[in-house]
Amino acid sequence: MIVNATVADLDSYRDQLVGLTASFLSASQELRDVGIAIDEFFRVWQALIQGGIGVVLLAVDDGKVAGTLGGLIAKEDYSNDRFAQEGFWFVGPDYRRSGVGGQLFDAFEQWAKDNGAARVRMIHLADSMPEAVAKIYEGRGYRKIQTVYGKEV
Repeated sequence: MIVNATVADLDSYRDQLVGLTASFLSASQELRDVGIAIDEFFRVWQALIQGGIGVVLLAVDDGKVAGTLGGLIAKEDYSNDRFAQEGFWFVGPDYRRSGVGGQLFDAFEQWAKDNGAARVRMIHLADSMPEAVAKIYEGRGYRKIQTVYGKEV
């Protein structure tokens, strides 16, 4: 079942979400180098939900969080168009290739439409299964539109 999480849901499922999030983020060398501030992660997503511009979707299977996807609505810099930006998309190892990721994806696209987005942007970390993720996105009709580079300063 896909749940559009409330702040209370984030609190209720916090331990499971922390485990799922930490497991996924620790697989990225980039994020290991930067560090993971899990309390800040929750604070930001709770504020986005409360502000009405963010969503955290939970795939819940018999009380267990199987996966989660978070995103927000923003305006394009160059037009009045709104877009939905995915911020994270994690599926637990036991649920990969089960359809849970696709259900979360579908729910996010519907949330984006319902909130006036003209388009959806999905992201992925360069060191986190880039070929597999590109195949998923392209299979759903997405195209690569940007590459981002980072540097320590």
